[in-house]
Amino acid sequence: MKYRARLSATRVARRIAESVFGVLAVGVIAAPITAQDGRDGASSGDARSCIPLNDIDRTSVIDDNTILFYGRGHDDVYRNDLPRSCPELRNEERFMYRVSLAQLCSNDTITVLQDAGFGFMPGPTCGLGKFAPITKDEADNLEQRSRDRDGGRSRR
Repeated sequence: MKYRARLSATRVARRIAESVFGVLAVGVIAAPITAQDGRDGASSGDARSCIPLNDIDRTSVIDDNTILFYGRGHDDVYRNDLPRSCPELRNEERFMYRVSLAQLCSNDTITVLQDAGFGFMPGPTCGLGKFAPITKDEADNLEQRSRDRDGGRSRR
């Protein structure tokens, strides 16, 4: 009798595993369809999970929590609010990133580059947030407020 109980428990476990695998397989197949352009099915005004690297013209660090990514078209500006404060980001205003694909995504990280006098050394590493499109006027206002906090002088 014990053998039958084990056998049926094994069958149940196998069926659960097959069901979970089936759900995972559907998720893996469906993920590339919804995330092909990094938008997760979002409308044009919604935050994006990813932006193509070749679309990034320049960046602007607003503070330890916010980075603006300017597109090559100069009308495209994305605000990235980091999920946590990134120490020294505002002071250094430089960072690097490594990606495995040709896009920068919200699950990627940046590393602050600290001036060591003889070059740069890696500083804190911080996660990115989603890329929210903003207008050029909104970006200009954020940059002006950032300069005002610094007493009107350039940080670099």
